[in-house]
Amino acid sequence: MMLLLLALIALLLTILIIISVVHYSHFRQTLGAMSRPNTNKEVWHLHGNAFYLFWNERGDCSTAEGFCARRGAGLATVTEQNTAWLQSQTNGKQIMVGRGQSDGSGDAGSSIPMDEDDAECDLLGVTPELHKQQAEGWVCRRAAQLP
Repeated sequence: MMLLLLALIALLLTILIIISVVHYSHFRQTLGAMSRPNTNKEVWHLHGNAFYLFWNERGDCSTAEGFCARRGAGLATVTEQNTAWLQSQTNGKQIMVGRGQSDGSGDAGSSIPMDEDDAECDLLGVTPELHKQQAEGWVCRRAAQLP
């Protein structure tokens, strides 16, 4: 009788181990799919009187400007009205923005110029010692049109 019970316990333990391995491998595949970068989807976000498109792709200033221009937009510039919102949307990523005109308001320091070759672009929210690092994407902006 004892041998029969031990055999039954061993069988149940084997079945539990097999189920655990199958579940773990499925969970690992699902987790791996979630950790891969998502493909970019063109989703425009309305903020204030403008639409913004956040794009996750490495590239230089001219690539970003051309990308935005093909969508009837330009690189977003940092202003007092959109600085906090832009930073909240980027989740700490270094994104490329257009260089804003200095109007004496003091907001020119909220973004850091990229290389000399990229004179029309800045990186949002980057400290001066990190400004040589490459942008992780860019943000386009186009005015909201009222019907």
